[in-house]
Amino acid sequence: MFHDIEAGLATWDRNHHVRARSEAQTAPFLRQVAPAAAAGLGSLLRWDDDAIELEYPVGAVSADGLEILATRLVALAAAIAAARDAIAPPPELAVDRAAWRALASWLDGRLTMGNLALDGALDGVPVQIGREWSTGGEPAALRVRVGGPSHTAAVVRALSLELAAPAAQAATTPGASAIAAVIAGWRDDIVELRIADGVASAAWRLPADRIVDATRVRELVAGLRAVLAALDPETGPYR
Repeated sequence: MFHDIEAGLATWDRNHHVRARSEAQTAPFLRQVAPAAAAGLGSLLRWDDDAIELEYPVGAVSADGLEILATRLVALAAAIAAARDAIAPPPELAVDRAAWRALASWLDGRLTMGNLALDGALDGVPVQIGREWSTGGEPAALRVRVGGPSHTAAVVRALSLELAAPAAQAATTPGASAIAAVIAGWRDDIVELRIADGVASAAWRLPADRIVDATRVRELVAGLRAVLAALDPETGPYR
């Protein structure tokens, strides 16, 4: 399923076997970061989604030695930050980068273009956006979450509701009458509405052409905001 991705450094490539979910996204990142990782930082023990682990041999610990090591680690961190921000969107999806950056600006959030993950806030309320996959490992939907336990009233936190097809089921589902009018106009590609612990979330099923329209995502964020407002119009976070 995976094959070795090379950094373009002969010694480094001989000593390391790199695998990743997307070679197209990983190869440019690796070529930018590997030189800094190989620059006097010892042996690379582990490099995955969460961390780089290095083993740096020393005969004795000294202030000068630690200062040199810290300088090299700062350079590595800077290389990672620069390369991360340059990662292209998922190659299997069609993404308008400018539109997604505008979405991130609207939410005053941090966009990770490489996997279309966005953490931000709307009117001070947390918003999270991320991909979901099919059982076969294909990108299937974007999940949007709005709200949080510390940003919604007790009456909303006490609610628990799930609608597989929100627009079709709201009018006939017990407990959903307060939001039926809000979601009546949602398209049928908005699925799996969940309300729990003060968070409203739903998934937008990606279209067959794999165009990830930032406008649709923005509409879903606003729709979930409206759901929370309908559940607590007097004391909720969106009054």
